[in-house]
Amino acid sequence: MSKAFEKQTDGLDPFTITDLFLYRYAEKYCFDPFPSKKLFDQEIILRTLGVFAKFWSKGKVKTRLAKSIGEEAAARIYLQFLIATLELSRAVDCQRILAFSPADKAVQFSSLESARDHQLIPQVSGDLGARMQDFFDRRFHSGSVDARASSSDHKVLLIGSDTPNLQPQLIEVAFESLENNDVVIGPSPDGGYYLIGARNKTPNIFDDMTWSSESVFAATLSRLQMNGDRFAVLEPFNDVDEIADLQTLIADLKNNRDDLDCRLLTLLEEVLVILDAECLPDELPSRPKPPPLKGEG
Repeated sequence: MSKAFEKQTDGLDPFTITDLFLYRYAEKYCFDPFPSKKLFDQEIILRTLGVFAKFWSKGKVKTRLAKSIGEEAAARIYLQFLIATLELSRAVDCQRILAFSPADKAVQFSSLESARDHQLIPQVSGDLGARMQDFFDRRFHSGSVDARASSSDHKVLLIGSDTPNLQPQLIEVAFESLENNDVVIGPSPDGGYYLIGARNKTPNIFDDMTWSSESVFAATLSRLQMNGDRFAVLEPFNDVDEIADLQTLIADLKNNRDDLDCRLLTLLEEVLVILDAECLPDELPSRPKPPPLKGEG
């Protein structure tokens, strides 16, 4: 134990000193020193964070990005994005759900280390709107909420895996926004949204929407206004669909490397390993290619 630490803890009781030491050690080596001390009260039971995910098959995920870096690299990067998003979810005190597709890939999703502490449920068939509608309907009518609590307190958020560098603080802001609003939404620069959340009931915003278009966010706000729903808009956040988006993400992570937590440091390292010089010649050094992608078939 260093003399500086001894000076800082002089006069404290032994139990406080032990806790402080463990927190310092945990901060350095990136682990939770007191997992059993995480809150699990009525408020936590009434907070649900869902992550929508597709299986990482080549040619089925990140198809626009694949046009620039190839299907193999795009699938690998998608998987790393998903892992980082699940680790984000684990950093928030709430009920956690991984809603996956297709339904026959349950074993592969459950094998992800980052999926622990998540309830795994398959997405229903249909377009994105139908799947999100079903997700919210099931959360508000699942019977999993404490019967003693008012249903009007149940807050549900849903995110995808296109914004792997989201921070837990922004998720907390979204939950807090639902204290005085019916809906919370986080816009992305491409005209869509990276987060949608609701309190008490499923908003009437998912039917007959032209998904993957530049009008999704504006059309959603229009419907909320027509329905008389109170809503909050979060700060914009970039999602990663194109090669330019990926370059921006890498640059941001590299520029802030000293301030990154373990989750984002790992994401940066894995993405750099996946990509080689032919993918981003102006950004990345040549690196050895990783072994074949596992989990398919």
